[in-house]
Amino acid sequence: MTIKDKLIQGADSLTKADKLIVQELLANYPTSGLSTVSDLAARSGVSDPSIVRFVRRLGFDSYPAFQKALIAEVDERMNSPLSMFDKVNRSVSTDRFGQYLEGCADLLRRAGELNPASEYERIVEALADSDYRVSVLGGRYSRYLAGYLNQHLSVLRANTRMIDPIGKEEPHILEGFGRRDLLVVFDYRRYQADVIRTAELVRKRGARICLFTDPWRSPIARMADATLLAPVESPSPFDSTLVGMAQLEAVVAGLTATLGAAAETRMAALERLAADLQADRDDSNEG
Repeated sequence: MTIKDKLIQGADSLTKADKLIVQELLANYPTSGLSTVSDLAARSGVSDPSIVRFVRRLGFDSYPAFQKALIAEVDERMNSPLSMFDKVNRSVSTDRFGQYLEGCADLLRRAGELNPASEYERIVEALADSDYRVSVLGGRYSRYLAGYLNQHLSVLRANTRMIDPIGKEEPHILEGFGRRDLLVVFDYRRYQADVIRTAELVRKRGARICLFTDPWRSPIARMADATLLAPVESPSPFDSTLVGMAQLEAVVAGLTATLGAAAETRMAALERLAADLQADRDDSNEG
């Protein structure tokens, strides 16, 4: 569990001072926790001893121990492939393939522990609502996940599309978003600024957001209606997208079951259209 998870959970048992501290930490996470005790206390409107007591209740012996853990969490969240390269190459294994597969199994197990079933059900329910137009958005590395999901959605339901981050020269795209829109976003650590900005702009226009991200949570999580977290650590310099792929396949399976006969009817109609197009192409070639 991350420090952010600890801050979010257990809100009902917090003292008034604790709630003020949590609000300040989450409002400017994680930088707010990297200042001095006195600075954090002043910004939270509490005393210095209140800060010390609070971090002890979080499970840390001291405020420096809390900051050390926070810095380690930030470092892990922001790791780049280059920064991980030496660390990975120093690990020695006689069975790298087997070790990798074991790591994948662990990632999937942890994903099950991280995500309540209710978040999965919210995403399936939102995608099954035919009143919503669905737009799918991914970042530089997660774009292929977005495309994979969109390909399945286009078979199962109407009114779905894949979009790129919205630039300042594309106000017409933003103008088209409203309360009957659903944006599905893939955004993993080293979060992409233009993807985050697009989500913010779309949200302001009333659209709903479903997010696929990592345990450290993209900033988009604070505005998302439903979020699925995917562990991404890998015994290679590159983060794993295994869990993200498994999650979207689970969503597709759930959506197919939820839509039932409606999905079957649409798939049959699309197959007939594909057959007609093939027949037209064959006739054209013969001519």
